[in-house]
Amino acid sequence: MIEIIITFQLEHRFNKKQIFEMYANEINLGQRGSFSIDGFGEASQSYFGKDVSQLDLSDCALMAGMIQRPNYFSPFRHGDRAIDRRNLVLDRWLKRRDYERSSGARKGEPLHLEQ
Repeated sequence: MIEIIITFQLEHRFNKKQIFEMYANEINLGQRGSFSIDGFGEASQSYFGKDVSQLDLSDCALMAGMIQRPNYFSPFRHGDRAIDRRNLVLDRWLKRRDYERSSGARKGEPLHLEQ
């Protein structure tokens, strides 16, 4: 019941874009050592060493695929799982036509992580 009230209050105060922006800046996307990686901006720096605006489609698919279980799909600890999950996201985007084949995203591409 409390969640419903909070939802109504959020939707009354903020538009959908603002709600998504708050979510995208707070969502947990794993850990690096003992530090939590929160938000897509921090994740893009931690995983790829670049600003979120510079990510390619494969990088975005990796992070989108991690949302459900960030530590299980951690590219640092479970590279094979992370690649499989990224490829699943790319396949689904292609089926929905959210991107074109010519976008440069390749499923066979290795992860390019910031060490």
